[in-house]
Amino acid sequence: MCQDLEIEDWNDIYNEIDSQLAYDNFCNNLFKLYDKNMPLVKTKNKRKKNNSQKIPWITKGILKSRKTKNKLYKKFIKDPTQRNELTYKI
Repeated sequence: MCQDLEIEDWNDIYNEIDSQLAYDNFCNNLFKLYDKNMPLVKTKNKRKKNNSQKIPWITKGILKSRKTKNKLYKKFIKDPTQRNELTYKI
C-alpha cells in the first residue's frame, strides 16, 4: 500500500483551486488504493458438529445438556413468558 501511495499522482489535488473538489479527489484516490490493496473477502463459518474430539473434557452428557439448553433458550425467545424464562434458567 505504501508503494502505491508513493506512486500515485497527487497533482490533480495540489492544483485544484476548490478545496471541496480537492478533498473529493483525495478521497476517491485513497479509497481506490484502499480497495485495491485491501479487498473485502467473505469467509464462511465452518462449524464442526462434533467438537468433543478436540476437547477431551466435553462428554456426551455435556453435549446433550447444551443442546437442551439451546432449545429452551429458543423457546423462551419466541415466547418470552415467565414460565419459559424460569424453565430456561433452571
